[in-house]
Amino acid sequence: MNRKLIGICSRAVLATLVALLAVASLAACGSDPTPTPTATPAPQATPTPVPGLLDQLYAAAQQEGGIVWATTDTEERTTAIIGAFEAKYPGVKVSLITANSAELRERLFLEAQAGRITVDVTDPGRDNRVIEEDLAEDLTDIVEELGVDPNLVYSDNRIWLKVGVPHAPICNTDRLPGDEFPQSYADLLDPKFDGEIVVENRLKGFIYLTNLPEYGDSRPGLWEEDDVAEYLSGVKANNLKAQRGNGVVGDLVASGEVSCALEINLSSFQNLWSKGAPLDIVPVETISVEPVHHFVPKNSPNPNAAKLFAAFLMGPEGRALWTEVRPTSDLALAEDTPYANLVKSKGSKIVPPGTELNDHFSRLTDKYLEAIGIPTG
Repeated sequence: MNRKLIGICSRAVLATLVALLAVASLAACGSDPTPTPTATPAPQATPTPVPGLLDQLYAAAQQEGGIVWATTDTEERTTAIIGAFEAKYPGVKVSLITANSAELRERLFLEAQAGRITVDVTDPGRDNRVIEEDLAEDLTDIVEELGVDPNLVYSDNRIWLKVGVPHAPICNTDRLPGDEFPQSYADLLDPKFDGEIVVENRLKGFIYLTNLPEYGDSRPGLWEEDDVAEYLSGVKANNLKAQRGNGVVGDLVASGEVSCALEINLSSFQNLWSKGAPLDIVPVETISVEPVHHFVPKNSPNPNAAKLFAAFLMGPEGRALWTEVRPTSDLALAEDTPYANLVKSKGSKIVPPGTELNDHFSRLTDKYLEAIGIPTG
């Protein structure tokens, strides 16, 4: 091979080597094609859910097994409520005791004195000794959990309004059709109602209509005590017929024997009206409420089951069930019932009383009976 050809070949080989070195150098300056290992994240611990208040009560109530419910309501009225509670909380049974308020109070105080409470949820009646003697359990945790209306719980959340029975005047729509139908309590002062009004002689509707200084501004719409007495003194000029018993009063108005009842337990009205009696409610500004309270005694035999049952009665499910058996217990008029729709159409406010009224009940009874001319004692 001649020297010139060898030189050409040598230069070609050298150029090729330079090119290869340049490519290698560029590759070294670029990214490493080998994937960089990444750290595997540590597994996260799953938080243990914290049971809510009602779940905690239910778990403890299952260990207790049941409660004893002492109430003034009948077995007929309580059957659906007990059944719904036991279905919602299997393993927690309800034993029922029915009696009047006086019997339930006497039983409670005797058991408290003996240091052996045997009931879990009961009715204190109109007796503030339940609070004064510190016999009622604090239910603040339940009240806050459920967001219970503060006007339906009393004495620092130790007593609640199980049901309320509204009171208002009613009249016969056949006797007083159209524009003749009264529109207020004041209308019943008209002399045209002379001899045409019956009054239930315990005057509970007016007692519960009374505002008290202890209420402060919490119950607007209630009447001052002297205003109630003045009204009753005025309406007695219409020669009222006094009768005992809401059923008797309702029957007199429904039959047309008299035109109106000055006030009546609206449960009695609803029973007649729902069967077609020619009755209607006078659209007064404020409808008063006869309360039926409940509480959980301290040192009850089944405290967790008792609080669970109290929560059920206070909550929306329990209140809806009460409305089914007693439509007038729907004080908020929240259910779509004929009764609730009727009362809403009147534009009246339903205002329950406070437990402070218990200390004034006897005094107001005597004062109002004297004002209206019904013998006392």
